[in-house]
Amino acid sequence: MANPQVEHGHTRIANEILDQIMKLNLNGTQFRIVMAVWRYTYGFQRKEHEMSLNFIAKAIDASRTQVNRELSVLIDRKIIKSDSGPKGVRILSFNKNYDEWEHCTLNRAQYSNSRTEVYSNQSTDVYSNQRTKKENNKENNKKNIYVEIIEYLNKKAGKRFSPKSQANRKLINGRLAEGRTVEDFKYVIDVKCDHWLDDPKMNEYLRPSTLFAQKNFENYLNQKPKNQKTVKTTDIRDKEIEFQRWVAEGNDPDEFDWNI
Repeated sequence: MANPQVEHGHTRIANEILDQIMKLNLNGTQFRIVMAVWRYTYGFQRKEHEMSLNFIAKAIDASRTQVNRELSVLIDRKIIKSDSGPKGVRILSFNKNYDEWEHCTLNRAQYSNSRTEVYSNQSTDVYSNQRTKKENNKENNKKNIYVEIIEYLNKKAGKRFSPKSQANRKLINGRLAEGRTVEDFKYVIDVKCDHWLDDPKMNEYLRPSTLFAQKNFENYLNQKPKNQKTVKTTDIRDKEIEFQRWVAEGNDPDEFDWNI
C-alpha cells in the first residue's frame, strides 16, 4: 500500500509558480518534463542539474524522440533553460521568471501531436481496462464453474472435495478444453452415482480423479443409469462388470482401459 510522507522527501514549489504553470497550454509530455526538471532540481535543493534526453525519457516513461521534440518546445518558449556543461553535457533548469514565458497557443502541428498523444493514452487505458475486465470476468466464470461442478459432486455423492484444488481444476479445465459442458459433468456424476453410490467397494471412486480423467470421462458420458434401457445396454453393462472386477482385484481404477 502506497504511503508517501513529506518527511521522506518533498519538492518545494512556490505557489506563485504553480498558479502560473496551470495557465499554460502544455501537452502531457511537456508538463511531465517540467515535473521531471522540478523533481531533479528543486527536489534536491538545487537550481540546475545535468539531464540527458535518455535520463528524462526514463524518468517520465516516454520515448527519447518524444522527449527531444517536446523539450525543444519548452526551451523555445523559455519555460526551461538549457546550457552546456563540461564535455557538452546538457544542464537544465526551470525559468521561474514567468514573465519571460511565451504564452502562445499551440500551433496546428503541436495541437495535432498533443491530441494524438492524449487520444493514444486514453485509447490504451480504455483497451487495458476492457481487457482487464474481460479477463477478470473470464476468471470469475471459471471459478463459478469449478464451484458448481465440485459442489454438485459433493451433494450427490456425500463427499467434501474442494473446488479450490488445483488438481480438480486441472481435470475440469482439460474436459472443458475438449468442448465438454457443465451439464456433461453433471451427467457423468449422476450416472456414476447411480452405479456406485450404494456399492461399498466402488463408492470411494466417486472422485474427480476418476470421474473427470480423460480416459474415463467419455465412456462414463455414454453410459446410462441402471434403470434406463438403451441400445447396446449389454455391451456397456459388460464393460461395467469388467471394471468392477478390475477394481475388486486390487487394480487402480484409473488404469482401466475402457476401449478394449
